[in-house]
Amino acid sequence: MSLFYVDKNAQDNGDHEIHTATCSHSPGVKNCDALGYHTACSTALDAAKKNIPSIKWLLLLLIFQLYI
Repeated sequence: MSLFYVDKNAQDNGDHEIHTATCSHSPGVKNCDALGYHTACSTALDAAKKNIPSIKWLLLLLIFQLYI
């Protein structure tokens, strides 16, 4: 299981990125809200949609982190 966070700051297109706690592209803890521990990216995205349904979401899959 991994700890997931959502970026509080929207991208130019309005999407918010989801990161793991170990993501090297994370904007930092001060700019993120914790989504909790999840076994898959998809369940973290579901949690984000439930917690903040009014904003657009972008699931950022960092494949190089998952497989390196």
